[in-house]
Amino acid sequence: EASMFAERVGGRPFVRLVVPSRGCTLDRRGFCTMCNYGHGGFTGWDAAVGSVGRALAAWSGVGGTLLVSPAGSMLDEREVPASARRAILSRVATTNFDRVIVESRAEFVSLDVLAECQEILGDKQLVLELGLESSDPWVLKYCVNKGLNPDRVAEAITASAAVGVPVTVNVSLGTAMLSPREAIEDAVATTRWALDVGASDIVVFPLLVREWTVLAELWRLGLHHVPSLWSLVEVLERLGPSRVGKVSIAWYRDYD
Repeated sequence: EASMFAERVGGRPFVRLVVPSRGCTLDRRGFCTMCNYGHGGFTGWDAAVGSVGRALAAWSGVGGTLLVSPAGSMLDEREVPASARRAILSRVATTNFDRVIVESRAEFVSLDVLAECQEILGDKQLVLELGLESSDPWVLKYCVNKGLNPDRVAEAITASAAVGVPVTVNVSLGTAMLSPREAIEDAVATTRWALDVGASDIVVFPLLVREWTVLAELWRLGLHHVPSLWSLVEVLERLGPSRVGKVSIAWYRDYD
């Protein structure tokens, strides 16, 4: 079944709907040292779309923001076929949410797909959330193993802005193989970079240790330490008043 989690962000309801899927295609190929989104009990797209419809029905009267995505990329058609994506967004279009976020890796973003999503959602504001983690190409390649160049994220931000789709960028704090000080420096630099290239806002993730990840193995060997929440405080303080208002945080508590 689709999973839903609700909270308030910025004084508004924020509901997160996790679409059942086969999992992130790139995680299954060994990418991303902190992520375990590559597997799960998937029973087919008819069942998945039906479970999304049932979950949305329970929240049909709620306004605010809805984040609707699989554990991976909503725009990766190997993970969510185009027909399933259209069916899910068509159901979202019947709700009272006025802001709809879909998550994706940058390489799956295209103007045609964004335009189609906007058309289905009608007068709802479409927002794109992109996983970046780090703007340092070396860290991204050797510590995150993202298989992505930051320039591709900048291109996706520019393309999205051209069709009126604001972009939220995800930034990691506590990346594998970085010292606590290096992790703080990287999160601050990445947040500044993403805002400078046009991101509308940022979500900073102080990384949890998830099972079946490289990060978990490093932790067991005593080679990784979960970032202190004081390091998150330092990141926010270092960003200063001109930027911190565009930053929110996630993974700082157990949502489950």
